[in-house]
Amino acid sequence: VTLTALVGYGTIVWNPAFLMRSHGLTAGQVGLLLGPMMGIVGGLGAWVGGLLADKLAARNQSWNAWIVGLAKVCAVPFVIAFYTIDNTMWALAAYIPAVFLGAFYLGPSFAMIQSLTPLRSRALASAIMLLILNLFGLGFGPQLIGLASDLMSSAYGMESLRYALIVAALA
Repeated sequence: VTLTALVGYGTIVWNPAFLMRSHGLTAGQVGLLLGPMMGIVGGLGAWVGGLLADKLAARNQSWNAWIVGLAKVCAVPFVIAFYTIDNTMWALAAYIPAVFLGAFYLGPSFAMIQSLTPLRSRALASAIMLLILNLFGLGFGPQLIGLASDLMSSAYGMESLRYALIVAALA
């Protein structure tokens, strides 16, 4: 969950800059395109991921972890397509399944925490998970992607952010 948050929050912070630099969009256009996509498609992904995990984990608890892993692996080609396609609308179309699959981790991750923790410690376990998720995800994710982009700038110039985001997606 920490690695997912590290990459997820990092890319969410840098995707608007990527779209403005590499696709020439304005901040308003980015907000109009990414806002509903992240909210609606991401929300549906979290819901479907939770439903799938509930159904499959009823047979075997390890499905909570497998759902997250499979969704992340399946999302990688769509994320890479988003960062490499030069046509803005096609890039955003490729990003829709990535956003959907990227949100799958929420339900299964909380289910794992709840199922592995004794009843009296579940609230504390969830709070610790959220603390770590936000501390590392929001604290280090954007910073690491920005640092990677800066380190790649001598080789890739204005497109260094694109390659830093691709490297993050592969993580």
